Amino acid sequence: MLSGLSDFDATVQALDTPDKLADWMRKNLYYRADVGVDSWNPPEKTFREGRGDCDDYARFAAYVLNKHGGYNAKLLGIQPERGEWHMTCLFRERDGTYSTMCNKGYKRHFSNRIEDVIRHFNRGNVKYKIYDASGFYLASGKVDEHQ
Repeated sequence: MLSGLSDFDATVQALDTPDKLADWMRKNLYYRADVGVDSWNPPEKTFREGRGDCDDYARFAAYVLNKHGGYNAKLLGIQPERGEWHMTCLFRERDGTYSTMCNKGYKRHFSNRIEDVIRHFNRGNVKYKIYDASGFYLASGKVDEHQ
């Protein structure tokens, strides 16, 4: 641990690339669905407990990426026409293209279009919501399968 930093802060500081972050999440967090009411845990709680559902993974990833600047990480909620909501961290790589990170892993999309990112998760009609890293609602929309 770096002098004066908590375990959480030192870990966040060390995870300074998407690859390092994804590797750490894969090795140190396990998926556990919320029971009853869905709650979005703060990143430090996800770190301390070593578990979470998709929104907890996404919030942790967005928090870490934003601490290192330049990624403009947000939360992207995706709901297929028939199915459950899924949350992922949406961020821009250094080359300006979108990537995502969540409990399903790290995916480079090599696209500047959010519609391309959403289609990776589902090819049909999909509703989406975008939040900032703290969970504040920013925008919503729908991607049709024929767009």
